Amino acid sequence: MYFSKTRLWVLGIGLIVIGLGVTVYGLIITISMKQPAVDLYNTDWESLRAFRHVEVDMDFLMEYFMVTEREEKETSRVYALPDLVQHEDGMVYMDHYMGLVATSDKFERYDAITDASLEWWGDETGEVEFPSDVVHLEGYLRKMSSNEKKYIKQLLKEVGYSDDEISQYVTPYVLMTNGSNMFGIALAGLAVAALGAVFTVFAVIKTIRGTN
Repeated sequence: MYFSKTRLWVLGIGLIVIGLGVTVYGLIITISMKQPAVDLYNTDWESLRAFRHVEVDMDFLMEYFMVTEREEKETSRVYALPDLVQHEDGMVYMDHYMGLVATSDKFERYDAITDASLEWWGDETGEVEFPSDVVHLEGYLRKMSSNEKKYIKQLLKEVGYSDDEISQYVTPYVLMTNGSNMFGIALAGLAVAALGAVFTVFAVIKTIRGTN
């Protein structure tokens, strides 16, 4: 397959930039995952930062607000994960929300936890028990995308929060549970950068020879 000098330069530099970016991202998360995990239910969510290594025994979950599809099948969802806090009056409140990414193999279990959570939350008789299913999650935090912020705010609006409450309660991070795979992603990034370097070498040779 023939590549012009210009195309070689574009491919080479583009792949190097993308590959190095993926490598740096993967290494940052790999290093973060080596640090002690912060328990989300025992920390102030206002202090959380991107790439933080976190864990939580999740037993309460709200509905999902974003879906990723491939070939008309849902491959992942982003659920609203609340921080339950007991205030001085003894009442339990959901003070903050972040996103939680779930792949399709987790949909059934997470939906069951969501249904049980909403049933307990909406119960006024005191007869519905708190959800008993507990899922241990461990991973890292990434920043929410603009769409994720938009849709989680829409969800909270639908359940009755005011704009002021939403701006206060949305913690703009998403919990990712694929942290253990990030070193492999970093290596893949290096491979992409190496391929870009090869294209760049051919571009240099074409430039020196004065060929197109």
